[in-house]
Amino acid sequence: MDCKTNMTVQVTTNRCGEYQYPRCRKCKSGGLGAPHPMQVYERLVADVLKVLGDEEVQVREYAQGAEAGKEPKSLEESIAH
Repeated sequence: MDCKTNMTVQVTTNRCGEYQYPRCRKCKSGGLGAPHPMQVYERLVADVLKVLGDEEVQVREYAQGAEAGKEPKSLEESIAH
C-alpha cells in the first residue's frame, strides 16, 4: 500500500516444507508480506462478489459480418489486377 505497486507470491522451500507469501515487488525487503495468499485471494473474491454479485453477467460475442467477407475478396482482386 505504501509504494503503490502490485504484490506477487514468493515461494520459499526449505526442509520443513513450502511456504507462499504475497510480497511487494518494489520494496527491497519485500514489504510486510502476508501469510496464506490463498486466504487473501479468497477474501478478495468474496468482497468483490459481495459488491458485484447481483450485476448481470455480460458476454461479448463476435460474429463475422458480410463486410468482413467482402474485404478478402477485394484484396484478392486488387492483387490480381
